[in-house]
Amino acid sequence: MFNLYYFFIMPKQKIKYSRKNNAHKTHKGKKIVFADVKTKTSPILLAVIMLYLFIGCVSVSVVVGLSILTIALRLAPAQAPTSQMQAGFTMRTQNASSYIFPEIPSQYGTAGYIKDFKNSSAPVWTLRIVSGINTAGVHLAASARDSIQSFSLYYRLANGIWLRGHAFTGSITGTKSISDDTKIPYDYYVSSLFHLSPGQGYEVRADLYNSEGLLASQILGNFDTQPDVFVFNPGATINITSGNISDIQDAIDNAAPGADIRVSGGPYFGKLVFSKSGEKDKWIRLLGDGSTVIDGSDQALNNTFSGGWVKTTLSGCERNCENIWQKPASGDYWGIWVSENGGEYNYLYRHTVSSGATGRDNFNKSVSGQIESGEFCVPGDTLSPPRVIAEDSIVPQGYHIENKIMYLRLESGKTPEDYRFKISKHARGIDIGSQSWVWVEGLTLSYFGNTEYSAAGINIRNGNYNIIRNNKIHQTKNGVKIEWTNADNDSVGIGMADDGAAFNRIESNDITTSMREDLNYYCKVKKGGSFIAVSVAGTVGNIVRNNTMYNIGENALQIQLLSDSAAITGCGRKPDKSSDDGHPCAMPFAFLLSDTDIYDNVVRDNVEAIEPDGGQVINTRIVGNIFRNIEISLFSLQAGEYGPTWFVRNIISKSQESQYNIRSLEVFKFRGENLSKYAYIYHNDIYLNSIKSQTAYRSRNYFENWNMVFRNNIFHSQGQTVAQFPSPEGMLYYGVPDMDYDSFSNDSLPGANPKLTIAWQKKDMNWTYCGTIDCLNNIGGLEKNGGIWFHGFADPEKNVFNLKSTSKNIDVGVKIPGINDQYCGNNPDMGAMENKNLCQTNFIRSDVNDDGNINITDVIYLLNYLFSDRLISVSCLDAADIDDNSVVEITDAIYLLAYFFQGGDLPREPFNQCGIDQTADIYGCDMSAVCS
Repeated sequence: MFNLYYFFIMPKQKIKYSRKNNAHKTHKGKKIVFADVKTKTSPILLAVIMLYLFIGCVSVSVVVGLSILTIALRLAPAQAPTSQMQAGFTMRTQNASSYIFPEIPSQYGTAGYIKDFKNSSAPVWTLRIVSGINTAGVHLAASARDSIQSFSLYYRLANGIWLRGHAFTGSITGTKSISDDTKIPYDYYVSSLFHLSPGQGYEVRADLYNSEGLLASQILGNFDTQPDVFVFNPGATINITSGNISDIQDAIDNAAPGADIRVSGGPYFGKLVFSKSGEKDKWIRLLGDGSTVIDGSDQALNNTFSGGWVKTTLSGCERNCENIWQKPASGDYWGIWVSENGGEYNYLYRHTVSSGATGRDNFNKSVSGQIESGEFCVPGDTLSPPRVIAEDSIVPQGYHIENKIMYLRLESGKTPEDYRFKISKHARGIDIGSQSWVWVEGLTLSYFGNTEYSAAGINIRNGNYNIIRNNKIHQTKNGVKIEWTNADNDSVGIGMADDGAAFNRIESNDITTSMREDLNYYCKVKKGGSFIAVSVAGTVGNIVRNNTMYNIGENALQIQLLSDSAAITGCGRKPDKSSDDGHPCAMPFAFLLSDTDIYDNVVRDNVEAIEPDGGQVINTRIVGNIFRNIEISLFSLQAGEYGPTWFVRNIISKSQESQYNIRSLEVFKFRGENLSKYAYIYHNDIYLNSIKSQTAYRSRNYFENWNMVFRNNIFHSQGQTVAQFPSPEGMLYYGVPDMDYDSFSNDSLPGANPKLTIAWQKKDMNWTYCGTIDCLNNIGGLEKNGGIWFHGFADPEKNVFNLKSTSKNIDVGVKIPGINDQYCGNNPDMGAMENKNLCQTNFIRSDVNDDGNINITDVIYLLNYLFSDRLISVSCLDAADIDDNSVVEITDAIYLLAYFFQGGDLPREPFNQCGIDQTADIYGCDMSAVCS
């Protein structure tokens, strides 16, 4: 007979238990630990189950008994580790101000993407979960003081294995005012879950510990991730082929929820406005066929614009004065694109007011962009007029409108008749406004932007649950905008951002302003081309993924409030709307710019990349993006108050052939040194190989209030100094980043002057140069476990960033719960891409204890693992996943028992011989001694 009594007999050294929570006895010198199910499972029921299993017959009672035990155990949460000394807990901030989550607005709760959970044993605490597609935001707050001193986070697939999540932040901390640096910590803590599967049910557990480090309470929650792609079942289909945009507008105006408006033919000239919403899971969908064009230009004006010009001499002109033309202007013309010899239409710069100069002044100087004193766009002695303007500030062609006269500058030898013009007629292409449940797909939108401000291809203002996917947004000022405005005029309060602009998806779009590549530079676009591909100025849960963005102008991605909203909240702006990056928010506002996902995008050939900086940014996740060939600024936390901002597994590259080799890229642009913020920078590749003076990391040590953690990153530059750590001016806010387990290299490794690899400016403002990690550790306390190793990328000049098998960055990273749980080899690799060659571990499914035999002891070992709350180790979880359903649970033991005693199905391959898992799942196989 098969006796399950021995399931719970374990060697002493493998037992972790609390006397308070676990019954224990001795049996022949070994400890017997019974699973702790005291919270909801009757002891009598357990005794009956154990007796039943003890005396039951093998073929039936074991299987049935285990099934009953499964039901009993699932009534209660799994017991957590009882010691807070294990990694991943967060200490509660003493004397923190209470923080009460406002009620979830009905429109945010419609789809169930925000949920709150409590436990009566810890009544002051609330766990709030915001679910995405592959991620979830986890927020924990207390409304009053109690005995809880620390907490940790766990999650699992429904009924699966509990996995440790990334630790919560410390307290979200505000700053009283720009003139009063007093810090205000709130009893509010934030984390995120990553690597989730779309459309799956998950459970979350926050374990709360008392001052003795013992588990005092648990808050359990559950949520469903959003599906990868929504299923749309149209209620009515309207087909439009006429080429008349009024037919599309009529269909939109008369659409009921669930309507599918399918458009082909065209092009369609004009704009579209949505005046009604769909309903939950019943979008109003506008669907193009992939070649459907919505054209925002003035068709009549396009055909005549090349004519009627007169060459002129302009009084006061200082530069490029020999080829200027003029003619009467019938409008303001805020968006013009030009094509030469049938080529691509590129944006034509308009000279406007900037840097204290009029549009006419800038036109006379042939500059359109940044010419402020102290900027590198104005080299030399900026205090002595006339100011010297850098060559890369000059715009060789552009226009200015004054007194209804348009002045046009062209390059030498060109005439207006050599060009074709597209003049924008409309500010925005598709205006969704405050409508929700709208779906736009398969369209090409071009030539929108006939306004100085608020131009966009597609605009969402306070709308929710909208989907913008698979569109081409070309030759347009600003691609997609998501904006929150305080429509109901709430007074300043924690829940004022309840008006909308939540849970919108911007995915798989191709977006470009079509700036001429040789004119797409910071000194040109900062004032005259300050456009954005995707702007998220909304509230909670917006997703931007799988988009391609290039030749935009100033910035590709921006997570920043509108100026009016910033003024209302105080976030990054004074109430008079004057710009001030150091101005703190009045408080952490719920929902506002919260839980934004930016992932799997390609941003290339542009001036700047991404700015999650304004001013409040809470739980923004920037993951798995490619940032290639960026000129000046990549990741800007210029304000970015609170956080955390996650920057994980991104690839940043600038090759030797980059057009942007005139100056260094500021990879991490950290500002607002008076503001408290969290940022986690994990597993990124920074490869800058364009100019000798390039540094892959350079940021002043203003880290007194910045809680920024760098782990497992690879920094490489062509220049000898790969990283610089300048001291703050006046030593105000001095502090150092939390950097460890990072890798540094330059093209001098191996080679001459390795001592110049890392530069550190001491408090006396003198520089020290390091060629070893020990040096950096000794002078700054950084990188105790890092290294100066050559990057080992396969072919970075061709954008191949896999690690070579010989790379020293393999197997030397640090494990970060919730971030790199799945890795190959003994430890995670440095950088964005794990070396998969080490992942293909051979194993035998069902050989749970890895002894080379498949028998009843494997069942015993598996049950031991499950009911001890995973405190014993299974070196190959794939071997324990008997039915290969991505969940190791009691049914795997039942499956194996049925195979042994009832002629059940064979365990899934590889079975009876060593092999690899052919199924993608959350598990891996750290080691199989039998198959190694």
